[in-house]
Amino acid sequence: MDGLHSWLSNAVRTYPRKEILYRHVDALLAHYSSLRPKTDMYTFDDGRTQLLLCVYGLLPITFRNSQYNIPVSLWMTDEYPSKPPIVYVVPTPSMLVKASKHVDASGLVNIPYMDQWLRKSEACHLSGLVDAMRDLFSRDPPLYAKPARQSTSDSPAINYNNRPPPLPPPAIPPKIPTSTDSERLRATQQDLLAGEPAIRDEMKRLQAVRDVCRTSAGRLRSTVDATQARIDELKRKGDPEVDELVCSVTIVYNQLIDLVAEDNAIEDTIYHLHRALNAGRIDMERFLRSTRALAEEQFMKRALIEKISNLIPMSPNVGRWP
Repeated sequence: MDGLHSWLSNAVRTYPRKEILYRHVDALLAHYSSLRPKTDMYTFDDGRTQLLLCVYGLLPITFRNSQYNIPVSLWMTDEYPSKPPIVYVVPTPSMLVKASKHVDASGLVNIPYMDQWLRKSEACHLSGLVDAMRDLFSRDPPLYAKPARQSTSDSPAINYNNRPPPLPPPAIPPKIPTSTDSERLRATQQDLLAGEPAIRDEMKRLQAVRDVCRTSAGRLRSTVDATQARIDELKRKGDPEVDELVCSVTIVYNQLIDLVAEDNAIEDTIYHLHRALNAGRIDMERFLRSTRALAEEQFMKRALIEKISNLIPMSPNVGRWP
């Protein structure tokens, strides 16, 4: 027993009100021999982990004139005794939690004594809490045995035997952790807490990368949609006419295109007049009169082409005639 007291004194030394916690745990262990203490890592709902003192074991209850044992664990937080411990019923593989007003599906216990503890903590202690749990569970057990395949029994107890299960053996003092184990656990806890900022920074970086990817994807999607709309519009219009392709972006270039086309047309006309003269279809007088008029018109057009070519950059072959 002295070894247990020494271990318990060492286990509570990190708590702000360690004297009260020591007295309450010692009184609870003296009253319930089926409970024993330990230190272990506890994970809170927000993901934090902390090395806490835990009292765990079997809570004997009496239901329908039979005695049963309910596995429980009580976790002492730094706020003790201002706040009650975190209490769970811990089903074995052969048990199931019966969710109720005072026990949720995860086994978390919340009984009226805990509400009273929050209002007036100086009048409450661990032994009173466990007594209240024992009284409540004796009326409404929080666990029941998994039904057998051929059985339809709805017994809420742990065992199905007609005889109540035997009481657990007297509590054996837990193995006292060495200072090396305690230091190792504290180092592990510090490493976990130190890694939290790094995890948050990495999450922020990944969120920034996600936002950039979403923005880039949005721009790319808009470009693809605009391109597809343009393709659909061109398909609806069909192939353009040849005359629509031969056009320029300015009036001067369009004028130059028209002049070159007219010059070539005059050249073709003079050629066909020569053929008509040789074939005897027209006489010499008519040939000379028509050729003279066409030559004058062609001269004026070529002069205008030359003038435009000198004012704008042109390809070396544009504006040259044999």
